[in-house]
Amino acid sequence: MAQPYYLVTGDPKKLAKIARYARKLTGKQQGDPVLAVGSHRIVLMPAAVSRMIESAPTQPITGFPPSFAEIMEGMKAEGATPINQGRLAELLATREPAELAGIPRAELDESDLVIDGWDWHLKRTRLVDAWGLVGSAERIDWKGLRVGQIDTGFREIPCLGFKGGQPSSFVLTDFDRNFFPGDFTRDPFQYVGNPFASEFSALDPMLGGANDGHGTRTASVLAGFDPSVDRPYFGAAPQLPFIPVRICDSVIINHVQGALALAIEHLVRHGCSVITLSMGMALTLIDDRLRKAIDYAYENGVILVAAAGNVWDLVVAPARLNRTLAVGGCTPALIPWIGSSFGPEVDLCAPAWPIRRASADRKGRQTYGYGDGTSFATPQVAATAALWLLYRGEEIRARYPQKWQRVEAFKTLVKDTASAGGDWNREQYGEGILDAYAALRADLPPADALREDKPA
Repeated sequence: MAQPYYLVTGDPKKLAKIARYARKLTGKQQGDPVLAVGSHRIVLMPAAVSRMIESAPTQPITGFPPSFAEIMEGMKAEGATPINQGRLAELLATREPAELAGIPRAELDESDLVIDGWDWHLKRTRLVDAWGLVGSAERIDWKGLRVGQIDTGFREIPCLGFKGGQPSSFVLTDFDRNFFPGDFTRDPFQYVGNPFASEFSALDPMLGGANDGHGTRTASVLAGFDPSVDRPYFGAAPQLPFIPVRICDSVIINHVQGALALAIEHLVRHGCSVITLSMGMALTLIDDRLRKAIDYAYENGVILVAAAGNVWDLVVAPARLNRTLAVGGCTPALIPWIGSSFGPEVDLCAPAWPIRRASADRKGRQTYGYGDGTSFATPQVAATAALWLLYRGEEIRARYPQKWQRVEAFKTLVKDTASAGGDWNREQYGEGILDAYAALRADLPPADALREDKPA
């Protein structure tokens, strides 16, 4: 019988023991069976619950195995509650920056999180090496290249270049936009004291949406730069110029497909070579207008990198559509992250758990903490696309007369150079794990070897 997700609460040491046992039983073949949603609570995936029930001794009187709640009680958990995917999504969305400090760090060695002084995901993907081809972590001349970021907007924090009341040099606020309809239908009396929404500002008002601040966090993973903190912080493409566009206050965007189409069109018109999207639509029909916007980006040579999704097994749209690059997630053990959506639509994976990122509250106070999700894997691949265009730009323009060929060339290279162990499941998690340095250095495929993808 299929089991639900279980929210398990208790003392961090007891939870760490339960997590170790769950990982031992499942062998982590499909990724990590444990999600940390706080220092005093974890979520066990259905596969782990099933294995724990199957492995439990039968009760002497009834001859039946104990219930999962009884198993957890025996392991000294304080509670074990079945939850649905909606509740799990809420738990993942509402974590505070410091909430991951309990379980994951107890389960991971420091060497798993920091390698040679760098955040682990920057070293495992060889992004640090890729920077050396075009400059350094402290200085890359982006030569006018720009990326589009579609999300919940941004907050003006030091990590994004906003310091001392001065504008950022790389968050391109001359072109940011807000296409989220919900911002323009709010009752002004209910939100008295808050600034009025403006179509010409992607500032995240942080009014209590399901994923307030999400865009700030993903932007920090994309382009963040903050050498002032104790352990200097670098995004996947430090100080990469990007245009933020706000389309929602939730990462579930079934209801704002029109806003997403407008955002894509806006970013293409304003010269973005890459678009990163850490949002998605699950189990819904896709508007023709959105499909045409994706085709418009593709035909103009814009690489649209989209998150495969979290929690839901099936890959969300637009990642599952043609002409996009779908990104799943992996862990420091270089195995699939259990929270990643999976399926044949996934092109490759990038680090998704645990990722150090910046966050901010409504007052603009910046913090650093660990988070997880294909939301963070996606900007790493988008950053690699930007680095590739910068490093190989002249060759790319000379070799590919048709703009769509740039998209297909990058998709080919980033998949062909992805690293994968012998047990990697290519049918479900793509060709492997991002290797940015290898993607930049690989020979460009001949133009006549590329095939135009089917319309979205």
